[in-house]
Amino acid sequence: MLQGEISPHDTELILVNSVKNVGATFKDLNDNPIAPAKLSLEILSIDGVTVLYDVYLPSGDRSPNPPRILNPGIGVYEFPFGLDNGLSDNTKTNRTTQMCEYLFRWSATLTAGVQALVTIDPGTGPNSLLKWTSVPNGTPGNFINVEYIHPGTPNQTLQIIRTGSTIQVYLATNALANVTTIANDVLPAVLASTVASEIITVALAPTSLGADPLAAVSSTPLIGGIDASPEEVIYTDVKIVPTIIFALLNKFRLMIDKTRKLVNSDPNDPCYLGYTDGQLSQYLAGGLQIINSYQPYGTFNFFNFPYFDYDFILLETSLIAGLLSQNLYAVDNDIPQWSDNGSSFLITHGTQLAQYINMLTQRLDKLIPQFKLHFVQSGSIHYQMGANYRLAQLISAAPSGSLFRNLYCKLI
Repeated sequence: MLQGEISPHDTELILVNSVKNVGATFKDLNDNPIAPAKLSLEILSIDGVTVLYDVYLPSGDRSPNPPRILNPGIGVYEFPFGLDNGLSDNTKTNRTTQMCEYLFRWSATLTAGVQALVTIDPGTGPNSLLKWTSVPNGTPGNFINVEYIHPGTPNQTLQIIRTGSTIQVYLATNALANVTTIANDVLPAVLASTVASEIITVALAPTSLGADPLAAVSSTPLIGGIDASPEEVIYTDVKIVPTIIFALLNKFRLMIDKTRKLVNSDPNDPCYLGYTDGQLSQYLAGGLQIINSYQPYGTFNFFNFPYFDYDFILLETSLIAGLLSQNLYAVDNDIPQWSDNGSSFLITHGTQLAQYINMLTQRLDKLIPQFKLHFVQSGSIHYQMGANYRLAQLISAAPSGSLFRNLYCKLI
């Protein structure tokens, strides 16, 4: 049984225009590192489009053109994301040149499937042996049968017939109805049969030269097909961010949790008492979404936000996103209280957090619209209109800062 683990960060942060190894670790059920028989990586854009696909190959089989999955230790695999920023990747798809979010899909199997096969000896000489192998991996190949048929009539040509999962080889004959087909004749004939080559391939047995004639052989099943182990799939969220985000992380960490806590990134002994950079970046992204939800119109992202003048507003909205995640510690064990033999534990953080979130929300309800007004085109329209009761009622009921007919209205 194979189990996968992502790196210690729930979200990998990569500095724009840089290279970083994004990795995954695979272990058995006893927590021992183990190398899967098959490993692939698919990098997907946030809308599900495949950006890059790579299959792990041992060092001796790798293409000289990066990128390639690296294997620094048993069961440990890393991909050098952004490597073609150095113009070393001919595909030009492995880039970190712009702010994006990607999903790394690691797919691994502990044991590969084994193809079913059989070596048929028609008894006409050592050079008549042919090795038949199923195209599909695993047990489906065990249902394939091969049969050599003597047509019993003269002047027949070699034919390859597929009936369901049975391959019938009708041998060629001469004018005396003797078989003229030799082992070498079968190889191109099977390859030329589209329906047969869908499920089976044929080759000379290791000791056969293919020069001896064939003879009739009754239906013979392929054997030994073994299914691959179940596929293990793990995902890694990857964000490309500007330098300023790394500078903000320490500020934000101080704001959301002033207690210094250990975050051990050792993959063999991870510890998550504090916040990882990946978690804090998710809260920062949530803070931007909160700002963007306010009127007037105008949206910000990690690259265009005015950090130097207004980073504190972003930190406060990100704090709301982070505190909302703390309201529920864990859905399976967030019980209000626990006691045992005089020792008790009481969870009361919900009320305190709710009060603080309400205070922050009231403050930001005023600050965010005022902040966004700095980044919208403004002007004034003077108009005079006749008495209209419905319009007067609508305007009087509209709060300051409302959006009215696609105009941001501030009543004075």
